[in-house]
Amino acid sequence: MMKTAKILSLAIVVAMVFSGLSALIPLAGAEEIFEPQDMRGVEITSTSLDNNDPYFPGMEDVDFSVTVWNWNVGGFPDVAEDDGDTIIDCEMTIDTNIEDENGNPVSTPFEDFSNNVDTDSQIFNSDWDDFWFSFDIRGDAVPGTYNLSITFVYWNESASFSDDFTIEGNILFDIEYRAQINDVGGLIPGDKNKNVNALLNANNNMPGDEGMVDPILEIDLPSGDFTWYDDTATESSAMYIGTIDSWESENFWYMVSVSPITDSGAYDADYVLTYTTENGVACIEYGEIDFIVGHLAMLEVTVAVDTLAQGTPLATWALTFENVGTVDLLDVKLQLDPASDAFTYMPADHWEDGHTVSYAWLELGNIAVGGTHSETMNVGIDLYIPEGMHKVMFQFWGMYIDPDTDTYKNTAIDWTMSGAEYAPRVNMDGNSFTLDSDTSDVKGPFIWIDVTDTTMDIMLTSTNTLSLGGRIIDNGLELDVMNFGNIDFSNVALTIETNSATSPFLNVVDPESTSSEEAILPGTLTAGNTLTAILMVNLAPGATSGVHSVPVTITGVNMDMGESISTTLDARVTISGVGPKLEITTVAPGEIKNGADFTLTLTIVNNGDDTARNIAIGMPNIGGFAGETNEINGDIRAPTADALPMYIPDLAPGESYDVSIDMKANKDMSSGHVYVMSFATSYTDSFGSSDTVTHGVSLKSTGFGGSTVGMFYYAMIILVLVGSIFLIAYTVIMVKKFKKANPKGGIETETSFAPEESFQSDNVEDTPPPPMD
Repeated sequence: MMKTAKILSLAIVVAMVFSGLSALIPLAGAEEIFEPQDMRGVEITSTSLDNNDPYFPGMEDVDFSVTVWNWNVGGFPDVAEDDGDTIIDCEMTIDTNIEDENGNPVSTPFEDFSNNVDTDSQIFNSDWDDFWFSFDIRGDAVPGTYNLSITFVYWNESASFSDDFTIEGNILFDIEYRAQINDVGGLIPGDKNKNVNALLNANNNMPGDEGMVDPILEIDLPSGDFTWYDDTATESSAMYIGTIDSWESENFWYMVSVSPITDSGAYDADYVLTYTTENGVACIEYGEIDFIVGHLAMLEVTVAVDTLAQGTPLATWALTFENVGTVDLLDVKLQLDPASDAFTYMPADHWEDGHTVSYAWLELGNIAVGGTHSETMNVGIDLYIPEGMHKVMFQFWGMYIDPDTDTYKNTAIDWTMSGAEYAPRVNMDGNSFTLDSDTSDVKGPFIWIDVTDTTMDIMLTSTNTLSLGGRIIDNGLELDVMNFGNIDFSNVALTIETNSATSPFLNVVDPESTSSEEAILPGTLTAGNTLTAILMVNLAPGATSGVHSVPVTITGVNMDMGESISTTLDARVTISGVGPKLEITTVAPGEIKNGADFTLTLTIVNNGDDTARNIAIGMPNIGGFAGETNEINGDIRAPTADALPMYIPDLAPGESYDVSIDMKANKDMSSGHVYVMSFATSYTDSFGSSDTVTHGVSLKSTGFGGSTVGMFYYAMIILVLVGSIFLIAYTVIMVKKFKKANPKGGIETETSFAPEESFQSDNVEDTPPPPMD
């Protein structure tokens, strides 16, 4: 008995020692972490849940086994080296409370974990057995390394051991995402509506029967420097209809814009990918990609004076250049681009080594990002350049500092045809790209020069009035175009200035345009003839009423010379406002008495935006108030024939005027009745238009003003008062009589009254009445 106790005690101590080995750090690449053989020579040797096959969200019926060996090597005192015992009552348990590889609890990735306990009756000496388990991986499982805890309990067959034995271990396994999404690259600051794609690659180890069906890829923009274009990709997502199997890929296309001031670099963007497996499991994956913005070498240029009279042979421009790119520029040289063929650079001569030297460029030197440089340029102009706006383009070349490598690289900017217009072509270290105006907000180094000519003898007259109180959009502004000179013009077109501080108009197509759409005159504007042009305009928010002087640009072809010329004239355009708005704001008195004369006072206010003139106030429902017979229901009337209409002074916007009218109320009018009086106010506005507004005024009759009904009410009240006085007097007399008949006292309590018979007499008729006081 003592020997058995010692053996059991030693077994417990040894078991505790070996149980402390369950937290061993795994070797690199190891997937199972198990204890070594226990004192009985039993150990967990392997598991089929390893890294040989990846696991993905949405996988179902993941089966795996854990192998246990009974080596029977002995190890207990008094136990043979090989006792040949069979272990019995074997039970393998897996804890479904999942941890990460560092032992921290995490959300379970399992949709279902079945058979987390597997039992077997016995494992013979030098034999092994597999314990089987299965689970499904949730569709929203997060990728990573997960830790399953294993506990194996058994009994030794030998009667020498009366306690169970326990072995613990861990299984680490990885869950991967099916999707690998490439970064969005090839972006440049100022890209507008750039067509880009996020390439989704299916994991190349993905089982063929676990394809991604109808994936939807939603991408959040990195920052305010990026915007989705319209709803091309439903603003933030794109769907691929079909299935993506292992080793396959698919492009998800988006339209994105990048701010011109965006620095180069990689910008993180979160994405969400949703799809279903071919087995119908809904899956969701999260991740992050980069929007990669490249470098840009670019100058912008402004000119101090941007107008030029036609026929001027030479001009001196004061130019300012600004580095609006993302890299510092070095040793920059600039010249006019050959595309601006109507302008010629006239360099100033200077001396070098005793000789006069001329260069066809300006030397700008070094300009850091955001820095500026100013130069003057002498320019020769083609004498036959037509009137209008001319785009003068510059090209430059030099070096830039690549921030990524901190090295110097070559750059050059020129202009190339892109569609119907020229666009800047950028070359940076041998890589070229064109900043087309359809796909880029970067305009490049150019200026606009307005060439003017006043030889067109034209007079403009506005023939219609627009109204702020009427139509706001798509108004037809009619202009008579009179040719008072002696030259005929063909192809005459007009545009009016829009979207400026002085113009009350906006372009009907593009509110940000500086001019309206063209109105083309039909036929030829011959000398001495007048044609009408209709310019379609919107009234700008904040436009005011009045007469506006708005520049109108007229272009045409001089039929004598065959040259295109233009001029800008101011058109006087009239815009009316909402107009006068007359309202009655106060009425006094609010109540009238029957039969009483009273003075009705009305306050007239102009709440409009124009002066009301020639104001007359009348009352249409009483025939102008002319005489005693013109009444309202026979109850309210004017005592004089000339009371209305009444004329009052002009009222400017915000001004008011009090009108007093003598009135009379009928003595028989109903008490408490509300009478509605209509006042018609006519006026004219500043533009000569007339209008009439009608106002309703309510007066309430209070009664008691001398009518028959009122006298009836007074009579009834007097009768009630007289009756009350008579009743009180009668009561006093009766009380005194009662006291004389009962001299011992007045009113007594009920117990002091004599029986009722004591107040009666056998000869009632002979009883004299009590004396009257």
